[in-house]
Amino acid sequence: MSFSLFPKQLLFSSWKNLFKNAPASFVLTGAYVYGESDTQDGYFEKLTLSRDEVMAQFEKIISMSEALAKGEFFLYHCGI
Repeated sequence: MSFSLFPKQLLFSSWKNLFKNAPASFVLTGAYVYGESDTQDGYFEKLTLSRDEVMAQFEKIISMSEALAKGEFFLYHCGI
């Protein structure tokens, strides 16, 4: 059975192109964090990211997906 990774490469490239236009440092909303007690309100995490670091991570995942698509390697996934 053969699987194509092209859609995933396109997806990661599209995300990379989106973040390419971000400011040098930007804030994203993260996961919802519940309060420690019933009386304490929860909040959404604020993630401060560096555009250059995000771009480097996307470059790595695009490179890995290209190597996987060639069939020379495989992805071993051990959980979430």
